[in-house]
Amino acid sequence: MYGYAPCRVVRGNIIRQVMKGVSPSFKLKLFSINKILQRLRSILSQYLNETQRLALLRNKLMEEFLMAYTPELSQQSSCALRRIAWALDIPMTKAMERVFDHISMIVDNKKICHKCQDKTKCNTCLFNQN
Repeated sequence: MYGYAPCRVVRGNIIRQVMKGVSPSFKLKLFSINKILQRLRSILSQYLNETQRLALLRNKLMEEFLMAYTPELSQQSSCALRRIAWALDIPMTKAMERVFDHISMIVDNKKICHKCQDKTKCNTCLFNQN
């Protein structure tokens, strides 16, 4: 047989053989198409990199703003929250957020800050007075 030759070399040889009888203007068009394809590959690569970066950022934001678990409410608390949500015409998840916003105006914020066990979230905490 012919032995091993890298695909790129074989493809180059085939292209040279085909191009022998092709007019110079057609060669120029092929060259232009090849440049366009290279540019499209580059843009696609950048797009995929950007998409991956955005996916990582989205995951990080979700970790920051979403609970790590779904809270289990008692039947009584769930009923109360449902009725608050109905009264405000919003979903229960939004109603729960509103309840927490309101509680932060009522409770002793200093006591909560003093007892807090996660000091890494102070700049975004509802109870932080600073």
